[in-house]
Amino acid sequence: MEYAQLNEAGTEALQITTHGNVEWDANNFCSAEALTRDGKAEQFRVVPLLVTEQPAFDAITQRCYRDGCELVGDQWQYKWTVESLSAEQIATNQAAAVQIFQAQVVSAAQARLDDFAKTRNYDGILSACTYASSGVPKFAAEGQYAVNARDATWNTLYTVMAEVQNSTRPMPGSVAEVMTLLPVMAWPE
Repeated sequence: MEYAQLNEAGTEALQITTHGNVEWDANNFCSAEALTRDGKAEQFRVVPLLVTEQPAFDAITQRCYRDGCELVGDQWQYKWTVESLSAEQIATNQAAAVQIFQAQVVSAAQARLDDFAKTRNYDGILSACTYASSGVPKFAAEGQYAVNARDATWNTLYTVMAEVQNSTRPMPGSVAEVMTLLPVMAWPE
């Protein structure tokens, strides 16, 4: 439970505390929780504070921070402020978001290739590709297919990423959306 100590008029929170330490006098502090149990809360203007969640905000273009507390109806609760960021900070955030998204896409594409190779008991796509020169026709065919699938996947992915960077393609909304753009993989029979 969190508590707030109000000003003398009871209109503004001076202090927010989780476990206590409301000023008793100039030299002593007391647990806010103890004050509420001992009936001295009104004397020392201590009120329970409703912990509210941050409001929704766009982390790229805005910042949100707790800005004291406020009285809503008859309940004191956290007050949140959402404010716009500078153009420079927005550009920095956008660049960071693109880098994170690209890393997620690359990781997902690699996992997709590895998972596909594992359907034929290879350790991953790299392992499957090493069989392209195998003397066993079945393994050679699977290995060559793995090489072709890997090449087609990365070629498509890097083309999409370049188009996004050059603004000739809109930024995909999700990693899953990008995965639908990659070539379909099916082992040769």
